[in-house]
Amino acid sequence: MEKSTDLSSDSLPERRVARKAVQTVAWVIWIAHFAFIARQKIFVRGRLDFDTVDTYAAVDVLVVFFLALVLLFSRKISQFLSIAFKSSLFWLLAYYMVCALSAIWSLRPLYSLYRSVECVIFISSLFVALSYCSSFEKAERKVLFLSLLSVFVQMGIHMRSGLVFSLGAWHTNAYSASAAVLFAYCAGEYLALGKKKLLETGERLRRKMLFRYGLLSFLLLILGTSSASNVAVLFGIIVILFAQRRIGLMMFIMYASILLFFLGGGMEPLKDFLFPGKTNQGIETLGGRTIAWTYYAERIANSPIWGYGLGVVPSGKGTVFEAYSKGGVGAAYSHNFVLSILIGTGVLGLFVFIIFPLKLVREMMRSLRRKIQGATGVLGAMAAGFVNSLAMPMIADRWVTASFAFFSILALFILHVYPHSSRSSKQSLAEFSKQT
Repeated sequence: MEKSTDLSSDSLPERRVARKAVQTVAWVIWIAHFAFIARQKIFVRGRLDFDTVDTYAAVDVLVVFFLALVLLFSRKISQFLSIAFKSSLFWLLAYYMVCALSAIWSLRPLYSLYRSVECVIFISSLFVALSYCSSFEKAERKVLFLSLLSVFVQMGIHMRSGLVFSLGAWHTNAYSASAAVLFAYCAGEYLALGKKKLLETGERLRRKMLFRYGLLSFLLLILGTSSASNVAVLFGIIVILFAQRRIGLMMFIMYASILLFFLGGGMEPLKDFLFPGKTNQGIETLGGRTIAWTYYAERIANSPIWGYGLGVVPSGKGTVFEAYSKGGVGAAYSHNFVLSILIGTGVLGLFVFIIFPLKLVREMMRSLRRKIQGATGVLGAMAAGFVNSLAMPMIADRWVTASFAFFSILALFILHVYPHSSRSSKQSLAEFSKQT
């Protein structure tokens, strides 16, 4: 009996050491992601060299290779795949597999293959890192903190030449896209909590946390002065209000908008809010995007079934993309995730991808019906993210810095929200959490 007691006492510190080692793996993954964000936003490389492996690109490749090694030796990778196959995430990963296959017909095979693998590794590593959180509360705090931190790192590009106190100098749809997703999540969960009587200390603390992160992300959203992010947030809030059945609040917003319309002299106040700093021509062309979309539509018509490979597009003389291409091929910057899919993988890729949002919506609605914590915020965040991706793709294209916040919230949903609405998923998550 004494021997058994000694073994039990010896195993306790061993378990603590093992637990710390496991948490170290998670933080290593987070640090690697932030190294990538810092490289992308602080040490910027030219678009003309999109397929050239220079020093900066080598850093990206090393980060991806390092994360691949971490996943390869992680004990949770098989359980992650098990959860992925049982959720909407499977179809997103299937789409990126099609993107990898597009290397067969791609104008730049190695480039398309690398971008596809890069996305799969970044997505998988985010899910694995977040799976080390033992509860929804811990996972939510980590997602909010790291997503907000990613916004500040993305803002680093605006401080390379010194701190400029001008809204025009801070204008971008990069960090503001992340702020939009973060604000939509906080707003949704704050409204969901508002319908309850907050009797528990934990709920009161969570409400304060959501308010703080929501306020900070809203201020950053204003600082970014991005039309796309403003429209995305507005759409996300509308979706949240519908989901929460806040008819009274919706009527208040509608009447306030009408009052603002008449007292403010027509559409000008609304235009200034949704499209800050934009001229009428800029609004009509969506900041020049409609010109680019016309160009991409012509290229899509020439190869509608297969596309040209992820991330690349044939260039042409006299186009606005001539400066960003070489050898007749340029990097595809469509500013629209649907066009990105069609350019890269054609109708084939679109057919596979479209199943992902359809199944995701079904999963979110199931979680909402069961009033599971986090469901409302995720619905608003995903709505804002998809709308924003119509102007700056955070999904279905190459991995960008704004993808971090979007996929972190998606991981929070699939790992810690949706499993509570599905018995089989809940069992898989329980097994997943036990793995070290």
